[in-house]
Amino acid sequence: MSFREKSNLVILLSTLFTLGLHAAHALESGPRIAAFSTVLGATISFVVLAIIGHIMIAITGGRDADRSDERDLLVDRRTDRISEAALTAVVLGILAYGLAQDDVLLANIAFFGLFGATLVKALAKAVLYRMAA
Repeated sequence: MSFREKSNLVILLSTLFTLGLHAAHALESGPRIAAFSTVLGATISFVVLAIIGHIMIAITGGRDADRSDERDLLVDRRTDRISEAALTAVVLGILAYGLAQDDVLLANIAFFGLFGATLVKALAKAVLYRMAA
């Protein structure tokens, strides 16, 4: 298994653990799950788990950490497209919810988040095309 595969496994397990912990807290707390301390605690636990996991795989066999092959690039491109589509769907759902509930602030945050990400992507592409030329 390549370093990138092991790294992805660490992220996957850290994410599942963090989501499970957050879900358990949500079931215990009821509908008010999005408290700042809960989200902050989940984020911190994810970061700590990911760092510890990456340290462990680096110690046990991180010789090929800086190597990537065509398969790694192909997998990265495909998964980026899939996750971008999923995130776009969620943001569009938030936008629709905000508009349906007459929550102008929520709708505007979703709108600017969606189009802000598109703007950043377009600017980054323009810069990278110029740098590669």
